[in-house]
Amino acid sequence: MTMKLSQIALLLTIFVLPVFGQNEEEIQDSVEVILIEAFISPEKPSQMVISFFTSEPVRSKLVFDSGEIFVVTDSLLDNHKASFDISSLRPDTTFLKFTVLVEKEDGISNHSEVFEVELPRKELTELARDNTALTGCLIGGAVYLVPGFVHHYESGKSYAGFNKEFPVISFFRGGYNYPIAYLAAEYSHIPKMARKNFYSVNANLILETKYIEYISAGAGYLTDFGNIRSVNLDVSVGLFKLFNVFTVYAKTRLGFPTGSGNSFSQQSIGLFSSFFSIQI
Repeated sequence: MTMKLSQIALLLTIFVLPVFGQNEEEIQDSVEVILIEAFISPEKPSQMVISFFTSEPVRSKLVFDSGEIFVVTDSLLDNHKASFDISSLRPDTTFLKFTVLVEKEDGISNHSEVFEVELPRKELTELARDNTALTGCLIGGAVYLVPGFVHHYESGKSYAGFNKEFPVISFFRGGYNYPIAYLAAEYSHIPKMARKNFYSVNANLILETKYIEYISAGAGYLTDFGNIRSVNLDVSVGLFKLFNVFTVYAKTRLGFPTGSGNSFSQQSIGLFSSFFSIQI
């Protein structure tokens, strides 16, 4: 037993003590940073004011979580004060995280602990508004891509499918909630037809009304990029608004072939929005 205890003591002496010694040496070599104050002014452009002491004269920089670096001083000092224009930073939380990078005269450097500075109330309000706007755009984009339902009648047979109209250019006149006219591209998928995919371009006029949202009439050209080509006449009504951006509409269409193919009719329900189009 005595022999074993002696061996253990010897191993501790050989392996552990040098490690402690090395750690103590690293701690002694590191420069301590004592933060005095750090805040962001509410005025525009946003200014960050910071002051801190170091345990010995060093050069210093601020390193933010987002990767931006601001030089505090290139001179060897132990009392550091600076202010920066941080309007280029785009925080996604209510505070900014940063460390102080210090460099001694011999070039040895180390980072401080992580510090945090809270955004002023005005910045918080703008952050909340930006996040709300972004969320609204994401939700709106998802709703915008929801396809409509189309009933296709041709040669005495009925088919069900999906379609989506994409307004490309909208023409506005002052005082109107809807464009007075718009150009759109449209895609239809009718799975049980021999040719399942149809593409069309349409020009439409819109007349706002008192009891429903609008009445629209238009003309267009439809093709499957094969043998089917037709000229279309459309009439649609805007029924009601959804999320103040989209309008639920019902549309009927008559198609007249210009080559091979048959005349047809379509009835569809979908969502209209000019928000994502080029507005003139």
